Amino acid sequence: MKTIKLVNLKIKVSGIENLCLIILLFLLPGCSSLNYFKMRESDKVFNQGLKNSEKVQFERYRIKRNHIRYCHSGSDSLPVVLFIHGAPASLSFWKPFFQDSLLKSKAELVAVDRPGYGYSSFGRLYLSYYTQASLLAPIIEKYGKNRQLILVGSSYGGPLCALLAARFPEYVSGLLLVSSSIAPGEEAIWNITHLIDSPLGEFFPRVLQVATAEKIHHRKMLEEIKGEWSHILCPLVMLHGSEDELIFPTNVSFVYSKFWRAPKQITILGGLKHNIVDTRPKIVVEKIMELLNQNAMVLK
Repeated sequence: MKTIKLVNLKIKVSGIENLCLIILLFLLPGCSSLNYFKMRESDKVFNQGLKNSEKVQFERYRIKRNHIRYCHSGSDSLPVVLFIHGAPASLSFWKPFFQDSLLKSKAELVAVDRPGYGYSSFGRLYLSYYTQASLLAPIIEKYGKNRQLILVGSSYGGPLCALLAARFPEYVSGLLLVSSSIAPGEEAIWNITHLIDSPLGEFFPRVLQVATAEKIHHRKMLEEIKGEWSHILCPLVMLHGSEDELIFPTNVSFVYSKFWRAPKQITILGGLKHNIVDTRPKIVVEKIMELLNQNAMVLK
């Protein structure tokens, strides 16, 4: 380890973080207008390379000055699965699931750019999950009014999904939390976070500035909504890696105790880290299918 002094700022940087700093500080500013460094894809680029059966339709709406983009694919006669990503990311994070033929045969798939990311008022700060939930309410009402609606959230998308389930119990039929940050303070704050939160943060891509602001304020954001968890009534499935060094496994015990009214199935995956969606997508699909089947049996 070595210490870099930046004015009055001292930050310890490991080898891999040092490499990231060099790349970000010296290469990214000149390329920050590119979507690659905004961690998003345009509608056209998202569909490029996909089979006709896998292509999605994009929709947009506006609430006052806030713009929301989402996409959907599949039959409108099927149940709905809505995916919500973490930070930093966009709806493209869920792209592989739109290529899963088995899942698409069982549900219409929907993914949304969380407020501040992708094409949902990109670059703006939304440091309240209540605000984010109110902006996504039209999607919940549209797809949950007459059909089963399963919410799937990863990382920082998890608490937003949980809040939507709490606020709209009449519309949400099931909830899947993957590597989700629910317990206030039970997550890592990396050294680079403090650097991006410093005056030097202006040199970093805007998407990282937004994600860092969420990280810095996340404990407060979760404290604000922790009273909502007793309102969740739908079946809940939680997947978490035992070696998750970003969002600590202690989030599992918090969910177990605080989501006390929801029927729960919690699985700790031994040896896995934070990136379960990337490394074990089949497990995620399996759990989605279980929620869909469970709700189908209830309807019968």
